[in-house]
Amino acid sequence: MRLMRLPALTAAALLTLPAPAFAAEVTLDVPAWLGFGMGGFALFVSAILLVEVARLRRLAEGSAFADNMAYVMAGIITLAASALAGWLAFLGLEGMSRDLVRVVSDALVGVSMVLLGIYFWRVRRAMKSYLSVLTYGDDEALAAIQAHEADEEPPGA
Repeated sequence: MRLMRLPALTAAALLTLPAPAFAAEVTLDVPAWLGFGMGGFALFVSAILLVEVARLRRLAEGSAFADNMAYVMAGIITLAASALAGWLAFLGLEGMSRDLVRVVSDALVGVSMVLLGIYFWRVRRAMKSYLSVLTYGDDEALAAIQAHEADEEPPGA
């Protein structure tokens, strides 16, 4: 009975706690340099990620990871584009409202999530089919995989 009360109390607390925060009308002033700096940090991390993904792609050449790595690279590039869009808001270019830039930036983040989701879905699908061959024994495919693995073993192993 005690476990049944916990979700109800948690839901009630979550529904009532935000009310005073919304009623307070407190505004926080965030300095412009902080947002500009965070965009620079995001671009720096994006560049490092692209280099590492390229190295991983080269290392895992021929695998399901490497075959679908273009989705990860495109996702990282769209995240970097989102950071660049955020910089446009700080520069205050004529004809661009902050709200429009925010919508574009959020859309780019969403596209990046979709691309990363496609990558993980495709890799999971490839691994699932590989494991089903190993588990359920499609004898011809299993023999081909084992022959391929035997050819790749280093001498003396």
